[in-house]
Amino acid sequence: MKYLYGIIIIILVSCNIETEPNTVIAKVKVFKSDTSTSIISRSTHDKVLKDLNKGPFLINLEQGEYTQQKYDTTGFSKFELPTKDSLLVRVDTGYGKYRFRYPFPKNPNDTIVLWISDYAYSCLVDSIIEPEFYTRFGPHQAIIDFNNNDRKMLAGGFINSYKRNEKYNFYYSKVVGCESSTAITRIVYKYNKKMLELMGLTFQEFYALREEDRYK
Repeated sequence: MKYLYGIIIIILVSCNIETEPNTVIAKVKVFKSDTSTSIISRSTHDKVLKDLNKGPFLINLEQGEYTQQKYDTTGFSKFELPTKDSLLVRVDTGYGKYRFRYPFPKNPNDTIVLWISDYAYSCLVDSIIEPEFYTRFGPHQAIIDFNNNDRKMLAGGFINSYKRNEKYNFYYSKVVGCESSTAITRIVYKYNKKMLELMGLTFQEFYALREEDRYK
């Protein structure tokens, strides 16, 4: 599995862990990739996000040839390292693998906070509920289609009302049953969102284009 690049920041965290020279304290924090309140576009429910933040997380911290691994079940992981060289941190959440790079913290009381999106988890849930549909139309397929110059926006029965968009070279593709379940609708949403990102468009811009593409 390819590693996803996460976000890393340094913040001062008050904790009861005593630090020594060459000691690093790391904490994993999962955040929502989509904060919408819509059941279709939101990534995870608040309760699910709270459970995700409980872990556990498998954390590997590397400095050159040196590697140290921790299975984080407490919220904070303490690493004793041989040098103050820059860090490569790998996190395995069980539903996604992430990689971070950062210089050694200047202040031993600083905690490295590894921010991880819940996007991979939300995709995993959809793939379990609707495995066949996800294989055909998951966001990974949008990347493949875009690279093959097969740019399309998925939609339901109203699709015959729209013509091909010549400016961005995409067309509207009818998907039977795309609203038959919440999971399928979420998969369609993720496919379209990824395709728009690859084309450099937002949903707001797409909606404006769709009005232009409507047969008069």
